[in-house]
Amino acid sequence: MEMMPKEGKRRTLAEHEYMEGMECRRKIYDDYGLKKLPDKSRVLVGPGLPNTKHDGSVFGGAKWPSRLARFCGSLIGDLGEEEVYKIWVAHGPADFSDGLCSPSCGGASRKKKEEPKEEEEEKPVKKQRRKKAAKKEEAGLDGPPEVMNIYDKKELKKLTKKKKFVFLMFCAPSFTRCKDLSREFERAARTAKKTPDLKEAVFASADSDQVGTFDYPLAGEVLPAFLLFRKGYSAPKGISPEQMVMMKESGDFLNYLQSEVPEYMQDDHLTFPRGKLEL
Repeated sequence: MEMMPKEGKRRTLAEHEYMEGMECRRKIYDDYGLKKLPDKSRVLVGPGLPNTKHDGSVFGGAKWPSRLARFCGSLIGDLGEEEVYKIWVAHGPADFSDGLCSPSCGGASRKKKEEPKEEEEEKPVKKQRRKKAAKKEEAGLDGPPEVMNIYDKKELKKLTKKKKFVFLMFCAPSFTRCKDLSREFERAARTAKKTPDLKEAVFASADSDQVGTFDYPLAGEVLPAFLLFRKGYSAPKGISPEQMVMMKESGDFLNYLQSEVPEYMQDDHLTFPRGKLEL
């Protein structure tokens, strides 16, 4: 209203003019409030609204300026400044409020502001990045494997005579965890080969569906399972079922080995008898 010429003639507003006029600042609504009419009904009054000139007491201020500012921001955010201005041009000051009114308040359907489609354009980029990351992760397992496959007791016996530590995993394709465990076990084996205090450890794997557990009883008969063979001991060291369930990533296997290396030949000889390993 204030932007229109004094004589009341309409003119086309520049974009910066109607954008400035639609700033939903709270102080703009300081003169708005509820008016109690003679028939005891209450209506919202203020500059540009009907019933403003009618007699009655006005309850202004308080929460009304803030409420109207929030409604203004919501309305413009929904339609956009350009669409609101089009409604103003089409209906004029007298019928402007009717033009803004949505179907919920008796008005016609309104054209909502279209949201930008940036998210849809970014989706192919995100998928491409994920694929590249997956390829890079798998590339770390290129080359010959470090984990040795054990098929019978003789192979295991020869290995335990030569090596100070043999970390053996019993796993099989029939276990759902086996694929992930085998990959992480291989990662641990490759890292151990480059780690000075773990160089003497050999990682080995046996298919428990084919060879069983080489007649070794496992605590709770939990599978997949792990045994640590140490040169100089007559039997391997088992891992509790609780520990085995927690072993999921390469770091878990390496941490276990690193805790065992300093304790080599320090275990209680009654609990872990010394002597020649019997297989």
